[in-house]
Order: sequence, then structure tokens, then C-alpha cells
Amino acid sequence: MTGSRGPGRTGSRPARTAELCAAVLTCLTLVAGCGRAQVTATDAELVIAVPTISATADTQNLSSGLTAINGLVQYTRGLLEFAPLASDATGFGSLTDAFSSSLASSVRLTAEGPVFTLADVRAPSGNRLSPDDVVYTYKRNLALKDGIGKSLLLQAGVDLGNPVTVLGPDEVRVNATNRLYGLPVSFYTLAILDSRTVQEHATAADPWAQTWMSTHSATYAPYQVSEFRPGQRLALTANPNWPVTPPYSRLTLVPSAAPAQLVGTSSVDAGYWLPTAQAHLLADQQRASVDSVPTLSQDLLSLDQSFPPFADERVRQAMSLTIDRAALLRGPYFGFGSPSRGHITTSLPVMDGFTGAHVTYDLAQAKALMAASGFPDGFAMNLTINAGTSRSVDVQSVAVALKSMLADVGIDVTIQNVANPAEFKSGRTGRSYHAYLWSTGPTIPDAVYGLDNAYASDGGANYVKAADAPLDADLAEAVAAATGSAEQDAAAQAALTRLDELMPSIPLVDTDDVYATTPGICGIAPSARGTVDAATLTPCT
Repeated sequence: MTGSRGPGRTGSRPARTAELCAAVLTCLTLVAGCGRAQVTATDAELVIAVPTISATADTQNLSSGLTAINGLVQYTRGLLEFAPLASDATGFGSLTDAFSSSLASSVRLTAEGPVFTLADVRAPSGNRLSPDDVVYTYKRNLALKDGIGKSLLLQAGVDLGNPVTVLGPDEVRVNATNRLYGLPVSFYTLAILDSRTVQEHATAADPWAQTWMSTHSATYAPYQVSEFRPGQRLALTANPNWPVTPPYSRLTLVPSAAPAQLVGTSSVDAGYWLPTAQAHLLADQQRASVDSVPTLSQDLLSLDQSFPPFADERVRQAMSLTIDRAALLRGPYFGFGSPSRGHITTSLPVMDGFTGAHVTYDLAQAKALMAASGFPDGFAMNLTINAGTSRSVDVQSVAVALKSMLADVGIDVTIQNVANPAEFKSGRTGRSYHAYLWSTGPTIPDAVYGLDNAYASDGGANYVKAADAPLDADLAEAVAAATGSAEQDAAAQAALTRLDELMPSIPLVDTDDVYATTPGICGIAPSARGTVDAATLTPCT
């Protein structure tokens, strides 16, 4: 809707709309989306402003992928893809309805792993998708020591020595032994390659054709790379062999720190991941359609408990109670998002009806907790920030707002801006900061996975070094329970309650992704990963 913007999500999470795939086992529609009618291609170029263009077109072993993912998804497809969200969605459904079929015409789950029947699709080269392509893709990923790919495979319980088993001329099994099989099969780093084309460009010195792949694509997708300038420009043309013709024959992505300005002046047709301040101004100008959708992420104030005041959970609870999340949302977030109510985003079903006792605004209780903790007059602390920790909000503005709020209980905050991302990461992982702003969330819409990964003692993303035996027990029970069962939800909510008591980090705002399109462009439908498939964008009729 022209000039619209998200005022924050309220109420309970509605179910996905009927147009979306109900479950991975029943949705067999190919890449075009669930039930979308074929649109005749136009000999026109669609230009999109994105935050970043990657340093290489090769999707494997790509360190900048997470920031450049809006480009990568245009010319890659996994065996499964995230189903797009409805334009009015305020949250995600269960894990089973998170995915739609992509390069698989059907999927069935077995004890040894998901079995995929491959779709009848062809690459731009004319090569037909085959089991050999799947085997080669996984083999190449592991040979190149792709850190992200290996991590996803391990989390899904995949045997790295035998990740894929060929079962027939059009059938493969990914040997993933737990419910997280969706992690590797849907992620760009394991998007299926046209193995014959890749191998045609391999040499003795470059057996995996990394040089050629750095500026070309060899995938099964609606678009193929036609021009690639690292960090500057990604141009694509429609795959002439794709079963559903993309509405636009040419697609160009350009990086921009001011995408809203480009959309507002019609210099580009669309902008992805708009900063909230820019989106607010663009919406007020009513010169473009501005839409926001929930993400799987929330912004946090992370605390290092080796800093003496933070060793007392009453101080951590008091700090959380001092923060007015509704005011944060109205302020630097400009209404895009939702106040956090616990240690996982409210866009996931497990949060329906749950609000942590200390994830509210209660200044009187905060002062009482500070007095009981031995810090009635507060203390001084440093808050470290880096602009790259959020893709939507100005973190300096958030830090300034938090400084003002925490002053109400006598906490004197000094803001430290570490501009270099590598330096910030080193300080964060080395526990050099009293507190820092951070954004986190699960890779797939699975609250149990997200909580376990971030807060279990051995969690891969437990950067705050939380370690609590009762919490670990609750999380282990949730992991062991059947996906989506009442038992799993109960264990997850017990973990959320324990996290509310421990407060290892302070949830702030559950974030939205914001998009803008010029008049005449329709079809914005982001996925759970926050990406928009340009093949779904169409001229408005």
C-alpha cells in the first residue's frame, strides 16, 4: 500500500494465508511460488537497491553471504526454499509450513533423512537437474571447507563423509538425522550447482573452478549471472529454460546506503532492507509503497557477567525493567517491529501468550531490585556498538535512548563506537566489553533451535557465555520432544521463563525488514530469511 508503514505488531499471530504452502510434504509447486500464475516476460530491466553486493559470485565459501544474500537468492535454488510471507503476516507458522518445494517435486521424511524426488528443471546450459548435481554440490562445499555449509550440515546431523545418497535416476536422500534437515537443504551455500558446467571450467590448478565461478553462475534458478562486479553490480538475465518465465527478463542489483532515496526518485524500482529512518521519511512522502514484514531476529543488549555489577541477576533484571520498549519502537525504530516479550522473537508461535516478568517497563520494581542488589546509586558502564550489528536501525540512536533510560536507575553509560567490524567481533568474542548491542535469531523458524543455539551452555551462538543447569535441562527436553508438540512448547516456555530470571541478555525489539517499490511494481513477498525473490515481482495490473 502506497505510503504505508508498519506501526508495530500487536495481537496474536494470524495463521498464514491460504495462498501459501501449508507444509513441505504437500506443497509440490516449483519455484514460481504456491499457485502463482505464469506471467509473460517483458523485455524490461528491474533494478533493485540492496545493502551489499558480495565479493564473489561463487556461493560456496562466501564470507560476505549473509549481508549480500538478497543478490545470491536471485540465481540460486536449494532442494527446498522458504515459503514467502503474506503481505499482512505478523509472524511465522510452525516449522513444517516454513518451506516450499523448490528443486524437488516431492519430499518424504525417513529415519535416514529426507528423500527428494528431483523436479524436471534445466539450467541455462540446457543441462537437466540430476542426482549427480546434488552429490557434486555437497562434495564441492566440503572440499572448499565452507564454514557455513559445514556448520549447517553438522547441526542437521549429516554424515560429512556421506552427505548424499543416490536412490534412483531422480531421487536422492540427504543424510540428515534430525529435524533441522531444512538448514542445509534451503541455504544458499548448498544451492544445487549445474555440475557439468562447473566441471567444464575446472583445471588442474583449479579443480573446483573457483576462478570461473567467482564471476559466473552455474545453477538451477530463474536467473543467471550475466555481469558481476565485486561489491558494485550484479546483473542477471532470465534462464530461458526455466519452467516459469520470470516477469522481467533482466535484473540488476546495485549496493546503496540510501535505498529509500533511490526508490523515492525512481532511480531504482525497489529497495530491500531499508533503514527504519529512511523508510519512515519515504512513507511520509507517499511516493512509493513501503511494506514491512517480521523477521526471525531481535535486537538485544548483551551483558558480560564478568563485569562485577552484571554478576548479580537482580541488576540484569532491573536494567531490563528500566527499558521502555514501546518508546524504543516509537523512537529509533519508527514503528517498524514489535517490543520484545522474551528471549526469542514474538513472530514465532511459542511466544503466543508469553511475556517475561522482567521484559516489561516497571521503573519502581527496577529501583527496588537495584537497592536489594547492593547498587542503590547505580554504577558506570561502557556500552559498545558497531553499525553493522543491525540491518535496519541506527544503533547509535538506540544506544543514546538506552543511555537515557538506564540513567533513571543511576547507571551512567558511556557509548563506545567500534567502527571496524573485525575489531568489534574480536572484542565481543574476547569478552572485552561490559555490554554491547547485538541482533540475533534462528536461521530457520524454529524457536527451540534458536533458544538452544543461543543460550544452552554448549550453544554455537552462546556469545554471552550463559551457563545454567536448569536452563540446559529445559532446552534438552524441548530438543528431544516432537516438533510442534504441546510437550515441546511447554519445555520451550519453561526455558523462556528461566531465561527471564537469568537475563543473560536483555531483549529490546523484535525487528522487521522494510521494503519499498515504485508505483507499478507488485509482489513483494519476503521469506523467513528476509529475502525477496525478484521472480515474484510483477507489473501491477
